[in-house]
Amino acid sequence: MDLNNSTNDIYSEELKYIPFTNRVNLILIFIVSIPAILAIYTLTDQGIINYSRFIILIAFSIINLTLNYFKKNTIAKILTVLSPFFCIFIFPALIGFYWTGFFLWFPYGIMVLGAISFYVFSYEKERKILNLMITFFILVTLFYDILLAKYAPHHLDLSFIYKGENLLAFFVAKVVLLSFLYSSLYAFKIMYYKKGKELIEVNSKLDSLNNKLKILNTDLEKIVEERTEKIKLQNKKIIEMTYINSHRVRACTARIVGLINLIDLSLYDQEKKYCYDKIKETTLDLDEITKEVSIRLDEEN
Repeated sequence: MDLNNSTNDIYSEELKYIPFTNRVNLILIFIVSIPAILAIYTLTDQGIINYSRFIILIAFSIINLTLNYFKKNTIAKILTVLSPFFCIFIFPALIGFYWTGFFLWFPYGIMVLGAISFYVFSYEKERKILNLMITFFILVTLFYDILLAKYAPHHLDLSFIYKGENLLAFFVAKVVLLSFLYSSLYAFKIMYYKKGKELIEVNSKLDSLNNKLKILNTDLEKIVEERTEKIKLQNKKIIEMTYINSHRVRACTARIVGLINLIDLSLYDQEKKYCYDKIKETTLDLDEITKEVSIRLDEEN
């Protein structure tokens, strides 16, 4: 089996992650639908904004499922990762809908969304896209909340995070958690990829051995069939030789013995001459029989 074909057709990483992408989008649709329905009953501005965010996220998920259906898998994967980020973090910023608590969990929420990239993109043929997505989420995790804080409304008191030592501690915490999470996931991704490649190679070797075994079995069946046929022919010749020995050779021998006995008992030369002639004739017959047997034995060899 061709290893490249097996990688592209049977164990293709891109195709392997498509069902996962669909599951993510379906989960988003069903999970987000619940708060979206509940948001209808809250008539406040916050309820309307949350409802809008939920509807946008559900729309993105439906679009992603549709793209996968029409084999636009790479676009669907990118949107699957970016659409929650847009709805949760970009959309509120565009409409100015944020409060102090946002800035506490923003970096960690973005970090978690970026981690989905490791489960959506393959390491083999989508590595560049994966690295771009991870780089994007690293930068956004580190700097998005700081940038957003500069344009936040003045009534938000963010000094407990973005002033003095607090800012440094908060930034270091982001870096430490981000490094630990993404390095662990990347190590797992590489290990999973290598194990997959090893499994492909093992399967390829097993398929190769199975093919060789099939060929050997086919050859063995041929050999057994040929030898069985040869044994049948040999048995047939043995039966023929046995028949010749028990009938034709034995008949000639019996005639010769009988004629010799007649010679011993005969008192007349004419009778003895007749017996000698018959012995000669029978001996020639016996010679023909032995020649025939020799020819058949030579054909067998």
